[in-house]
Amino acid sequence: MTDQQTTRFHGMKNPRLTAAALLLAILAAGVFFAWWVVSRADREMRAGLLQQTRLAAQAVNVERVQALSGTAADLDSPGKRKTLTRRHQGLAHVIFS
Repeated sequence: MTDQQTTRFHGMKNPRLTAAALLLAILAAGVFFAWWVVSRADREMRAGLLQQTRLAAQAVNVERVQALSGTAADLDSPGKRKTLTRRHQGLAHVIFS
């Protein structure tokens, strides 16, 4: 080794161990940063979904929904068919917006 290389690593017991520790620290910081970004994006998407859900819930007429029986008879009644059609349009707006 030259004098310059010797002085660069003077005081270090094992330069490879130091380099490995530094690499591990950089890798850990990268993993932490990636986790933080994913967590933040998840929170933002959940907040947006919750906002859309609340908006859709405000558009629901509870009395009309309770009047539905969930059978084929709902399709025969013009008033109930109107309720179902509006519901589908409202849900489509929320889903595709």
